[in-house]
Amino acid sequence: MKSRFPALLLLWLISLASFGQGSRMISGKVADGRDNSPLIGATINVKGTSKGAITDVRGSFKYLVDSPDISNVTLVVSYIGYKSQSVKLKDQTVFEFLLEEDASSLDEVVITSSYGTRKLKQEVVGSITNIKTKDLITEQSVASFDQLLEGQSAGVYVESSAEVGKSVNIQIRGQGSLTSLSGSNVGTSTQPLIIVDGIRLSEDITIDGNSFFDAGTDRFSESAMNPLAKIGIKDIESINILKDAAAVSLYGSDGANGVIIITTKGGSKGPMKFSFSSQGGVSTSVNRMEYMNGEQYQEMRNLYYRNSGQPTSVQDWNGINTDWYSLLNRNGSFQSYDFSASGGTDHLKFRTSLGYSNIKEPQIGNDFIKYNTGLSLRYENKKFNATLKVSPSLTEKNTPNTLYSFAVPPTVAPFDSSGEYTSFDFYGNPLAVANQNRGLVRTKAALSSINSSYAILENLVLSTMFGLDFSNKNQDTYFSGLNETGMDDDGNQGLRMLRTRNTRTWNWNANLNFQKQFNENHYFDLLAGVETRQNNVNLGYSKGRGFPTAGDIYPVEQATLQDYRKDKSETSGRSFFAQTNYNLKKKYFLLGNFRIDQSSAFGRDNNTSYNGGIGASWVISSEPFLSEVKWVENLRLRASYGSSGNSRIGSYRALGLYSVYDKSPTGYNQGYYASPSTAPNPNLGWEKNYKFNLGLDLVTSFRVSTTIEYFYDNISDMIVSRETPPEIGYTDVQINGSDMYNRGIEVSFRGHIIARKNFKWTSQFNFSRIENKV
Repeated sequence: MKSRFPALLLLWLISLASFGQGSRMISGKVADGRDNSPLIGATINVKGTSKGAITDVRGSFKYLVDSPDISNVTLVVSYIGYKSQSVKLKDQTVFEFLLEEDASSLDEVVITSSYGTRKLKQEVVGSITNIKTKDLITEQSVASFDQLLEGQSAGVYVESSAEVGKSVNIQIRGQGSLTSLSGSNVGTSTQPLIIVDGIRLSEDITIDGNSFFDAGTDRFSESAMNPLAKIGIKDIESINILKDAAAVSLYGSDGANGVIIITTKGGSKGPMKFSFSSQGGVSTSVNRMEYMNGEQYQEMRNLYYRNSGQPTSVQDWNGINTDWYSLLNRNGSFQSYDFSASGGTDHLKFRTSLGYSNIKEPQIGNDFIKYNTGLSLRYENKKFNATLKVSPSLTEKNTPNTLYSFAVPPTVAPFDSSGEYTSFDFYGNPLAVANQNRGLVRTKAALSSINSSYAILENLVLSTMFGLDFSNKNQDTYFSGLNETGMDDDGNQGLRMLRTRNTRTWNWNANLNFQKQFNENHYFDLLAGVETRQNNVNLGYSKGRGFPTAGDIYPVEQATLQDYRKDKSETSGRSFFAQTNYNLKKKYFLLGNFRIDQSSAFGRDNNTSYNGGIGASWVISSEPFLSEVKWVENLRLRASYGSSGNSRIGSYRALGLYSVYDKSPTGYNQGYYASPSTAPNPNLGWEKNYKFNLGLDLVTSFRVSTTIEYFYDNISDMIVSRETPPEIGYTDVQINGSDMYNRGIEVSFRGHIIARKNFKWTSQFNFSRIENKV
């Protein structure tokens, strides 16, 4: 009997040769076509089969294609929220897919943190609203983008100021802390943490003591500048608003009031592209209050005198009819110009921009001018990439001179018989005040950040970021000696005040991001990192009263009476944070995060805070019992619970503060002496905000998406003032002495009515109801 071994060996070699001809190892990268950022989790399938690969944290993939005829194999690349691409294999082994965003898709990619993490919208466990500037009406006359957020997200309340360029009040699901009712203490910040390209924006928070605590309380106050005015509106790519614990607990002690993450535009691969836009317009007040004319006003006063038993005060109308509103208002105007250039190669991409805007509000003296520039450079290769972004800006704001809160009678003429401004008793002729006084605020600022990442392993990436927020603000307020606001009883003419605020804020973080998929059902990722930050603020104040001539502006050094003060605030912190995500079959999602914060703002016994959160999501539409319901594209239930805090409490609250005075150039210690001003409290600790959220998301085949959420925020250990016995030398002390809760419901609808290549019509509606109790 002959052996069959040689025949079997020959067949095995022939089959092995056939396998080698019908198989090929391919590799490549899948990225966003706009900024070349990697699309993590994109799928690469062989047409006609369910087999394929999934991109890793670098957006790269490797896959062994096994087919009898390699030349006819078609690769199909898909990523939710983007248009799919297909290509025939032919002789190619390395591919780069740059996917275009699908404007008609209800799904989108959401940036979940400033540490480089992003998820598909249906994979996000937390409550996050994603807003893109292309969906906003940026042609409006606004100084900063926050004024465009009104009505864009349920539960987000934006309270704008009539004074253009002034800080606005943004509340996410209600106020997260108490506002101080005392004029001698600074309240804890109630504003969300705002992060631009990884940079923590500084806030114009006043500090306790030495004439720096009275911002916004009277006409001598510091004028707070809107930090968001540093950013060019046309430079913003997307805005993500983080609301619940699953999203904000990663920021620990600074996430109590929510977090807003802003990403600016970058360059894209291709030839250089230029863009220029200009706009202009006029504005006027509508639905204005109707004031009485002079005759009507005198008639009402006479009626009051008769009914109150003062018949001797009744007077005839003097014939004067002054329309003070028309004198103090005008037709407003605005204009803006924006230019940008972008382009790049496979490894280096850039974008630069220039912007100018000029806003004149209808109120006289309410003007705002902004110059902003931007530069973005991105280098990347197979394992390493780095991005540099720099955004300098210059803003000038004229603050209107408004005095007191009552209307001037229409029976008073603005000018006397000689043509000079009519002299008032104590509060000043408002027309003279508007034209003779001055309120100028000029701010030079620069935001800069550098991000880099390196792929240590295929699924392990090390990232680091350094950000700097630099600003110099100068405020020049002058009350002319030609009107009552600049006069005093001793005959001094003119009052000038100069305030300076120099801010240097930096933050640095480094983190590791690990992602791993086990077979086709289990996906796991882990983020862990450290962060340090520091905020330095130097404040200056100089005031002069009484100048050589009335109406002319002199240096403070030439004033008869002079006052100089300065102060500074320094806070620093360090943190450790971690977050993990797990999903099973892309149907069940779990999230957990944890953060440890240490801050110099608190006493030694309470300078460490521990926060964390958990969340879960269930994609109900993936269950078999809904497989026959064709109109339901996505239905999921989300829940989260966790804690966050608030470290923005002012300056050195836990320490005892004192003020230094100089009353006389002679005497003990050359006239200098110190007086206690703020009581120490070494037990002062962190405010805590415990957040619960329950949400339901529905996306239908009718191109309509709906989100319903219930939330409950329980805030404890809030910092408040309490009166103290006078014998201890202080009137009050700061303690953790109050609790509060915010609870409510949010409903959002979004529908894509028409989605064509050259035309899109999207409608949006949201509703929220918030209940608060202290």
